[in-house]
Amino acid sequence: MTSVAILDTVVWVGTRSGGVARFDGGFWTAVNNGLPLLEIRSLTVINGVLWAATGTEVVQFDGTAWASVGGGAGPRGARTVAADEGGNIWIGAARNGLGRLENGLWRFLESTGPAANIIDAIYVDRRSILWCGFNEGGVSRFDGQEWVSYTTDDGLVAETISMVGEDPSGKKWFGSFGKGLARLDDNATADKTDDSWEQFDQNNSIFEGIPSDPGFVVVNSWDIDRSGGQWFSNFVIGAQFLSPSGQWTTFRVRAGELTNARIRDIAVSADSSVWFATDNRLSQYTPSLNTWRTYGTPDGLLSPQINAVAASTTGDVWAGTDGGIARIEPNGNLTPFGLPAGLNTGRVNALDTDARGNLWVGSPSGLARFNPETFEWQVFTTSNSPLADPLVKSIHVDAQTGEVWIGTGRGINRFESGVLPARKALTGVQVYPNPFIPGRGDTEVVFNKLADGSQVSILTVDGLLVRQIPPDQIIAQKLSWDGRNASGQMVAGGIYLFVITAPDGNHRAGKIAVIK
Repeated sequence: MTSVAILDTVVWVGTRSGGVARFDGGFWTAVNNGLPLLEIRSLTVINGVLWAATGTEVVQFDGTAWASVGGGAGPRGARTVAADEGGNIWIGAARNGLGRLENGLWRFLESTGPAANIIDAIYVDRRSILWCGFNEGGVSRFDGQEWVSYTTDDGLVAETISMVGEDPSGKKWFGSFGKGLARLDDNATADKTDDSWEQFDQNNSIFEGIPSDPGFVVVNSWDIDRSGGQWFSNFVIGAQFLSPSGQWTTFRVRAGELTNARIRDIAVSADSSVWFATDNRLSQYTPSLNTWRTYGTPDGLLSPQINAVAASTTGDVWAGTDGGIARIEPNGNLTPFGLPAGLNTGRVNALDTDARGNLWVGSPSGLARFNPETFEWQVFTTSNSPLADPLVKSIHVDAQTGEVWIGTGRGINRFESGVLPARKALTGVQVYPNPFIPGRGDTEVVFNKLADGSQVSILTVDGLLVRQIPPDQIIAQKLSWDGRNASGQMVAGGIYLFVITAPDGNHRAGKIAVIK
């Protein structure tokens, strides 16, 4: 039962798969004549008329049968219908949002955000464009300014998207829950008119459906190796590999090799090994040696259910289970870690690592960052952060910007971690604003793109030290000077020298004008 309404003392009940039934005090009677679908999301009485939102459209009951309301482009995934005080009829739909009935037709309000809120897959491409795959709603992309969404009308194989990836040519791949795989060539633009789509399913590709339903093809995880080879899960079947030359190979369950075909996640590690998170073990395949190794609870994993796997730039591989996380070092040593108390759970839904080897963990009750050097945890929940929902389903770290994208059960979060790849050379250093004019609102001089461990010294033109700023104040390759001397007093107007010194002894010098 999904909803209940009362009209003229008669009880009406909507169900998930059995349509509508009425109870007049004595008997239950099915009332499904004219229903486009037996999936009823809500029932509502408006001005003495019974309305229903089905999974496809909105209908009303005329006393004998159900009739569709709002011809033309109707709601996609209707969820609820209601009337406001002015008598306007409104519809909430999973895929095209909020709509109002105008002159017998539905008019949907334009959305300036993602197509849906439940994000099963999240990915940042090489141009730092965000791609989101939704539980319902297809795919949305965000370039920092504009959202563009894609559905089956555009070329997607389905609107339940569980995987997003990008190949060496820049084409995007979308795995679905039940309809196989789609590939998009967007010509590096948001303009849909120049898009080209391809679909891969059980009829035209190597992908197979589940044994009980050969037409139900699930592709829910992906990663790419250094040579450009792509690895896809073919859930319940095994893994599919697409070589750089375009050849497909299937990896099935075999003794001593892939131990379970229910692959939840895939990661390629620094040594080019391919790791498969499955329902009972973590499997490691090393293509160069054609060897397999498995890890399970006897090896230290805290649960046999492996939900996520991520590879770090340090060479470590991390497994997320129903009982916590585990680190597998390049030599094969495995160390388990329970999740911090602040998450109130042991289950891990998603993992990713940043440029400095920190691990980001998504769980049903929040997000956490783990520093493997200090063993310190930092927990983010809905009570101590702007996290959209406790349920974190997907994570992607943009290593070049330090941004952590979090897909939740109620939307997307972006966290600016400040963690960027290590810099060793003083190349491309930026110093701004210059001149520094406090009177116009300038509050600090920023030294950007610093090498790790750099120190900044501010001096007078006579060489007297005004201020020295130590390396531990560098955040996201940036360090700032607030215009004050070592005593905390604002310096006088004039010309000052700066010297940036890197740990290897190299340095860069320049001038800053302070104008008052």
